[in-house]
Amino acid sequence: MNYTFSKSSIFSVLIMLFLVNQSFSQQHTKWLDSICQNFKKEQHIVGMTVAVIKPDTSYYSVSGLRKQDESDVITLKNKFFLASLSKAFTSFIAKKMEEDGVISFETKFFDVFPELLTEKKAKKYAEITLGNLLSHKAKINDVCIYDETQILKEGTHAEKRYHLAKLTLSKSPKGKNKYSNVGYIMAAMMLEKTTGVSFEKLIQKTLHDLSLTYVIGYPNTHNKKDTWGHNVLSKKERSFELSEFNFYKDFQLPCWGLSMSTIDYSKFIQMHLNGLLGNDNVLKSKSYKELHQTFKKRNYGWEKMKLGAYTISTHDGSGDVFFGRTIIVAKEEIAISILMNQTVSDLKAINDLLEEIVAHYKK
Repeated sequence: MNYTFSKSSIFSVLIMLFLVNQSFSQQHTKWLDSICQNFKKEQHIVGMTVAVIKPDTSYYSVSGLRKQDESDVITLKNKFFLASLSKAFTSFIAKKMEEDGVISFETKFFDVFPELLTEKKAKKYAEITLGNLLSHKAKINDVCIYDETQILKEGTHAEKRYHLAKLTLSKSPKGKNKYSNVGYIMAAMMLEKTTGVSFEKLIQKTLHDLSLTYVIGYPNTHNKKDTWGHNVLSKKERSFELSEFNFYKDFQLPCWGLSMSTIDYSKFIQMHLNGLLGNDNVLKSKSYKELHQTFKKRNYGWEKMKLGAYTISTHDGSGDVFFGRTIIVAKEEIAISILMNQTVSDLKAINDLLEEIVAHYKK
């Protein structure tokens, strides 16, 4: 039998499909808004966004205030300090450079900086590689990054990073799998030296090519109408004074420096989700799997662990006055990011929320 369809009937079908999909999307968003509003109220959150990221779409919930005791509400355009979630961008740039043949994760740090091998304890770190630094397996001692009296006050970002590396190499190594912010700074030094381009420029080019908007450091230091952080654990009640403890310093971009809107950050996470599902995009699928799944626990900017019954790839960002948690559940074809403009004390409540969202949206 032969069937023919008029243009009007095809158009009617397309309209119907559009309306069905729109209704389906609205139902998902309504459910997400409801559960997130309840969470915000119960946990006394100043402001937060939640993104549910699927391979070809995302759902968002936004609630709360940009700054405590003021009336402006958070929107999807507002930026959040990603803190250590920034590490995923550093490892992403390194992996892209490896794909392009510029550097290898097996490249040794002292092959790039042989002169630093003369530092007091440097020979104890002699075999560390770019991959070791990015996966927290270089036994880096982080003590110097927290000592304000030793940090170089003047100079370029690259000079400050170099000075910090020298200080670090004068200290004895810590245990294997020791989480290290300095390790990411030293990794960035390798990328800078190999390319002859500052890490700030590498970030700028990468995010420009990805059409992602960002700022470096806290959002409100660039625009007072953007999101403010809040240290709700401070002894000073209802504190949001960044001067109380400015967690971010200008040379620390490789380990905890980016601020980004939920929408832009979600696009980056969606690339990872699709890569883990076998789809090449900016990186090859093989590269995404190496970033997330090479080791049993700590990988390159990501950690592998369990969330209830789910195996997840995850990372937290905690910048003293902001908090973020991202999970990717590749088997269920879903990723979730939660960004808050405050510190957080109840991580179990966040995990319970994440589990409930996964159960609702999983494939």
